Amino acid sequence: MHNLVWREPLVSKVLFFSLIIFNIAFTQTACQLYHQWVQKIEKLDSWVEITSWPNISIHVPYATPDNFAKVDMYCGSQRVFLHEMAANQFKTSLKWLSENHPDLHFHIWDGGRPLYAQEIMRSQVRGTPLAPFVSSPKPGGMHNYGMAIDLTLKNKDGEFLDMGSHFDDFSIKASARWAVEDSLLEAGELTSEQVENRRILRQAMRAGGFIQLPSEWWHFNAALSGWVRDSSGIQLP
Repeated sequence: MHNLVWREPLVSKVLFFSLIIFNIAFTQTACQLYHQWVQKIEKLDSWVEITSWPNISIHVPYATPDNFAKVDMYCGSQRVFLHEMAANQFKTSLKWLSENHPDLHFHIWDGGRPLYAQEIMRSQVRGTPLAPFVSSPKPGGMHNYGMAIDLTLKNKDGEFLDMGSHFDDFSIKASARWAVEDSLLEAGELTSEQVENRRILRQAMRAGGFIQLPSEWWHFNAALSGWVRDSSGIQLP
């Protein structure tokens, strides 16, 4: 009996410290991969850092453990990069928003994304009903090409506009399809203010030529995915 009482906390301590060691090793690996990716990006003329652009705010959840994967994939870095094509289109969206809604600004959650981070995300949903929400890293998602951006809107006081669901919400409330939004509005699961806020965001991004991802109100692609993958001028870094 005494042996059992002694071993149980001992096993718990071993598991606890093993998890700590694993998390430290994982974080160090992710940091190495992230810094390698940034070094590669910074050498490419076709990629642009938008972190310090005016009239935007940034908080990248994937640079913290506060995301659906529960892992800091970007080594704490709050930098955002885009392919130059997407960046130029985003300038047009910024101009449209400042002219039509000067009291609002974009708040960015993610832009260009390393392939290793895509694999981490994919591993969390592989074989589950949530798998369609996360692109496979093999062909590369639009974030991996720097051709997608996740964002929302804030007002002049820095408050988020209510969009009816959180970022990376995998429920039906995340849908950007007009018919779904209208049905949720009719069912009382979205309010007219929430739908209108989404449509302001959509208008601003469409002004820059972005394409809304139907399953996520916050996600916009700079071009059709098939065209991006087939384009000789847009390569995975």
